[in-house]
Amino acid sequence: MTDDESPDERRVHDLFGDVRRAPPPEPPARLEERVMRTARWQLAVRGTLRAVTELSAVVAGGLRGALGGSNQRRTR
Repeated sequence: MTDDESPDERRVHDLFGDVRRAPPPEPPARLEERVMRTARWQLAVRGTLRAVTELSAVVAGGLRGALGGSNQRRTR
């Protein structure tokens, strides 16, 4: 804490000083392994999910156009 801190900053230091000095909690067991497994799974399906999303957008756009539900103004 320095002398050029505002009263609010000093209050934060007073309230959270113990928390700042406390050691961080231990991570759950096998955390790294679970994170890596999740990242690999997401990478494997990313392309498929992107293709399904794009196909859904095309189908929705086609239905909107076929049913006349477009929000765009038509000019004659």
